[in-house]
Amino acid sequence: MITEDYDVVVTYIENLDHYQDITGGGKKTRIGGSTISKVRAFDIMASALSGVNGFPQITGEEMKKHFVQYEKMYKDTHRWKDSTGVGLTDAEIQKGLTMEEKLNKLCP
Repeated sequence: MITEDYDVVVTYIENLDHYQDITGGGKKTRIGGSTISKVRAFDIMASALSGVNGFPQITGEEMKKHFVQYEKMYKDTHRWKDSTGVGLTDAEIQKGLTMEEKLNKLCP
């Protein structure tokens, strides 16, 4: 996935209901009054995002794979950010890179 694709996914999961659907967190997932599985939630997510800002048409299984990869990248980046001694190198400072830009490069 490219950076723009991650932006589309993040926008989708910023909706708490969507996030709970795909993670199984919170209350039981309900669509039209009935519960759905996480597999079905990823199918719905893939279908909803297909074509949004050029997002590719993929299956729910592929969507889950991308989500898991992005979630790991996100968690790793935030763990790194909170580590001791984290910062910009002299070379990054000379290039004018900010900490926010560095974090965005690590996890768009």
